[in-house]
Amino acid sequence: MPSENLALSRGVRHSLSKLFHLFKSETIYMPQDVYPRYFELAKENNIETFETYPQTDWESLKEVKDSIVLLTIPFTPMGREVSEEDVEQIKALVHRGNRIIIDSVYAYNLSENFKKVKVLLEEGSIFWLHSLSKTYLSPEVLGIIYLPSSDYQLYFKEAFDDYTFKDKVSYNRAYDILTQTPTLPMLQQEEFNKGFDYLSENTGLDVYDSEIAYFSVVQDSFDELLKHNILGVPASVFGSKNENLTVVTALFYLSRLRQN
Repeated sequence: MPSENLALSRGVRHSLSKLFHLFKSETIYMPQDVYPRYFELAKENNIETFETYPQTDWESLKEVKDSIVLLTIPFTPMGREVSEEDVEQIKALVHRGNRIIIDSVYAYNLSENFKKVKVLLEEGSIFWLHSLSKTYLSPEVLGIIYLPSSDYQLYFKEAFDDYTFKDKVSYNRAYDILTQTPTLPMLQQEEFNKGFDYLSENTGLDVYDSEIAYFSVVQDSFDELLKHNILGVPASVFGSKNENLTVVTALFYLSRLRQN
């Protein structure tokens, strides 16, 4: 990956705030059911929304052109990896003149998803965002933006002039994290999978098969699950309008597993 196509930040939220400001005069299409914080960060922008679960509503984006489209990869909170269909849909968006922002902060298998979408990076319209926040448990240390063109470098150098990554302490911390614990994302994912196994085996829930990260979705309302002493998060917390969806996390059940 050419270094001239990379910019550094404090993390994905920092990166997004600068990107949204860059495109403040343009319409941004973003998931309505993933991360409400997106709407706060994009308060300067004209916002349109689309659903991403139970499945991404690609149909609603078929007429979108010359706009900004924000996607999360993996598709959270479904915990779904990128499929061949997703790649084709993203490619179609690019060919209609759209620029794509990909938030991959929950990508615990970053290289695999990156390989699937790498072919699209050559199209010159994709901003790929990642950080050490989730996968390396180190928020506010390092964010990385892949820029579709080195033409954006000047803007980001000026936008991030308050970011002191070159400070020796910050640099050493990021370097140590990446060199001393390179397998941490994979090890965490293995633990998340154990949590989901426990959840499925001990609750009888029809849990959507999460492929990555620590979220998944159950086709039952929060209140109904609570009657059976099962704790989840109403999908509405993530912005979904579907009252019969509840988000569950492997983290809670992983702690149960350890207690047993």
